[in-house]
Amino acid sequence: MKPQILHLMPNTTDEKRWVAEITGEDPTFKLKRDFQPDGPEGVWEFYDGWFQIHGQATGVSPFNKEYVHVQNGRMLRHLNFRYVLAHLEDIKAAEPERMERMRQQIYTKSE
Repeated sequence: MKPQILHLMPNTTDEKRWVAEITGEDPTFKLKRDFQPDGPEGVWEFYDGWFQIHGQATGVSPFNKEYVHVQNGRMLRHLNFRYVLAHLEDIKAAEPERMERMRQQIYTKSE
């Protein structure tokens, strides 16, 4: 389980940067987002899953609260809200795998 690394700088429109993993359904916002902490400042690790990203990375167009899907280490960008919503059952079905990955990450970092 090797992560992909993304270095984000603040977005020029609002000087913010963040990464949220889409983890399920939310009664108000439709999609539940779990905001991810960065490692060293401005560095995020990506495993397979669905995310929303805001910020800028060198050499690519800015992420403006953009939905993405990471699968087998490849990122599919520019997904619209309806597309992600249509995959909500897949997102929820992957929760046990996500929880196991998180347990492994916590175990590895505590060593």
